[in-house]
Amino acid sequence: MKVLPENLVPGCLLLKDVQGKTIHPIVPKNTVVEPIHIKVLKDFEVPYVEVASRLVNGDTFQAPEVDPNTIKQEQNHSKMQKEPKEYTFLIIMFMPLNKQSICLKTGRNIRSLT
Repeated sequence: MKVLPENLVPGCLLLKDVQGKTIHPIVPKNTVVEPIHIKVLKDFEVPYVEVASRLVNGDTFQAPEVDPNTIKQEQNHSKMQKEPKEYTFLIIMFMPLNKQSICLKTGRNIRSLT
């Protein structure tokens, strides 16, 4: 069953590797989920994981299943809604001929070196 990392509980058994952007999985299959795994999955913003329907102690694991297609659509939508980060840089260009400092952002003379 595919569930959100927020719905995991300690004792869940992962059925598939959780891949990141490297060749090594973030969490390998057949891992018994512990609190640190849940934190890592949330930190890496893993959309869903595939787990067994029973915990390792034999109890039934009940959590709402997710549809991977819905998750992908929501991710694409949220990426589009994110505001781009704004960075402000003060760029100073030295002009040896004029011996002046000019701010490239505003074009103003910052100070004269003569």
